[in-house]
Amino acid sequence: MGMPLELMTGIDLSMNHLSGTIPSPIGFLRQLKSLNLSHNKLVGSIPDTFIYLLEMESMDLSHNHLNGSLPVELGNLSFLSFFSVSHNNLSGEIPFESQLCTFSRTAFEGNEKLCGEIIDKTCTVNLGRSGDSDGEMHRLLSTDTMDTPLIYWSFVAGSFALGFWGIITLLVWNTACRNRFCSLTDGCMSKMGWFLVP
Repeated sequence: MGMPLELMTGIDLSMNHLSGTIPSPIGFLRQLKSLNLSHNKLVGSIPDTFIYLLEMESMDLSHNHLNGSLPVELGNLSFLSFFSVSHNNLSGEIPFESQLCTFSRTAFEGNEKLCGEIIDKTCTVNLGRSGDSDGEMHRLLSTDTMDTPLIYWSFVAGSFALGFWGIITLLVWNTACRNRFCSLTDGCMSKMGWFLVP
């Protein structure tokens, strides 16, 4: 780190046979607009610090051995016009939101374990592994249980019963409300030509 690096707007280290992981401090180079680390032998995951590269316009991490999932926060890089992580070992669902959904499937090709709407590959949930609570939750939410007619009509009936008996209870226990309700009812019926017999 230092002043020269903090002012740097572009880094191109492609095709250099670099190995190891991507240094996370790169994500703190706030002025960086272009990053090209393609065609190397880099491993590990994409650093979470990359979400701070808010000025980034071009990011090429293709043709490496990167693994892990794509940080969903990369979609917040609103100036990103070119992005490629093709031909790596990335896995998981490609976030279909914000900036990431603007890129074509070629930006993600060559990652057999990636799935998502962008590459027209459905994400499957593996329930066979123990401790896969996130997958189970995703499966339960995807069944649209709350949209079943039974749940809907139960909610409607419960709301009606609660409202009806709530009003009845209020009229029984609150004399002032009961008197106002009776006066309002008498007034309405009088206007309609009906008269209550005391």
